[in-house]
Amino acid sequence: MSNYDGIGSHSQIQSNSSPNAQIVDMDGLNDQVSGDRLENVEHYFEDNIDVELEGGDEEEDIVGDSKKRKKRVVTSRSPWWDHYTKFQCEKDNVQKARCKYCGREIKADPKAHGTRPLKNHYESCKKKPQEIIRNQNQLSFVPTRMGDRDAPLVNWRFDQDKTREALCHMLVVDELPFKLVEHLGFRHFLSVACPMFAIPSRRTITKDIFNVYVSERARLKSFIEKHAQRVCITTDIWTSIQRVNYMCLNAHFIDDDWNLHKRILNFCPIIGHKSEEIGKGVEKCLLDWGIDRVFSITVDNASSNDGAIAYLEKKFDNWGQNILGGRYVHMRWNSTYLMLEMAISLKRAFDAYEDVDLAYKNDLLRQPFDGIPTGYDWERAKVLVTSLRHFYNLTLRISGALYVTSNLVFREICEVELLLRHWLSSSDVELNEMARKMKEKYDKYWGSIERINMIFILCCDP
Repeated sequence: MSNYDGIGSHSQIQSNSSPNAQIVDMDGLNDQVSGDRLENVEHYFEDNIDVELEGGDEEEDIVGDSKKRKKRVVTSRSPWWDHYTKFQCEKDNVQKARCKYCGREIKADPKAHGTRPLKNHYESCKKKPQEIIRNQNQLSFVPTRMGDRDAPLVNWRFDQDKTREALCHMLVVDELPFKLVEHLGFRHFLSVACPMFAIPSRRTITKDIFNVYVSERARLKSFIEKHAQRVCITTDIWTSIQRVNYMCLNAHFIDDDWNLHKRILNFCPIIGHKSEEIGKGVEKCLLDWGIDRVFSITVDNASSNDGAIAYLEKKFDNWGQNILGGRYVHMRWNSTYLMLEMAISLKRAFDAYEDVDLAYKNDLLRQPFDGIPTGYDWERAKVLVTSLRHFYNLTLRISGALYVTSNLVFREICEVELLLRHWLSSSDVELNEMARKMKEKYDKYWGSIERINMIFILCCDP
């Protein structure tokens, strides 16, 4: 604090605590004081004392108790000097400042002019860089999809936390290394595109990504508990080039609005491909997520999965959530049809593969297979695909969701009966036998006129 004796004609104000102590002439101060209006003293301090403190790099006499000390350089404290270059004009012998943006020269003697002219010019300079207020909203055009030319006008405000979350999302989705945030090119790009964003370090962004994972995991767990009545599980296991075994567990479920969801529940290393290890890994994952209402589990045909399914079947029985006693469900016929149709189109590739890979031939020689496909097998597959194509197209026609199908059902049912009669009269023994079994199932549901209620819809069709 400044110590003073009073306001007199030859008084001085001296600061002993500040390293940049200044001398103030109190004669000029007396000229500013009139009567009891001491507030003028405050204006005097603002216009004179601060001017000298915020001025340029000037050499000032430092006054001590009884003698003068060595002159010391007073540094520029005013932030306005960041936008100007200080120089001494030889013509006028006056200190001036040159604007870094427009080049205008302004008198800037710290004692005579102060920093107010610098402030006034900067605020009116048309070439100064745009300043972004952190709490101020901005308007920007954001395209809804990549490549769209038309973009809606949206209200945008910079948020440090949301920007860090977006950075984490980019690193995860694009599978980028965490050290990207320390690359010089990336930092230069962000310093130009978004100078307000404080770029975190590699260790910080690693912690942020882990926190995002924990948060998203909690959200997904809560969502499954509220909206998923039954969950279908699919699992896959493989070995990496580092000889590490990994297991991925996916969940498929439908929410209250009948939207299908697929989420990865777990992706972790396991000890081996043994059935017991697989079963315990799936059980642990389901318990961690609080999932006990499992509708089905789909696995590949590896022999180790048989023991894993048997292990999980017992666990589900203990939970009391096993459907149909955990019986095996065969694949639907349309999936078989699509696989056969694709296999026929790749017949030449299978024939070439037989000559190249011996494992392909050896695997098909095991039970319950009868060896590699022969020419007769391919012919039977073609007959089966040709026959099932009628039913596949019928399924597509009557399963439409964007148009009315009730008036088409009766006509399609009649076409099925005509098709079955044609197959029953065929000379192909295997096709005839298949048609006979299908006709028995058809008569069970549509063989009697009392069961064909769809005929009324056809009659009432406008």
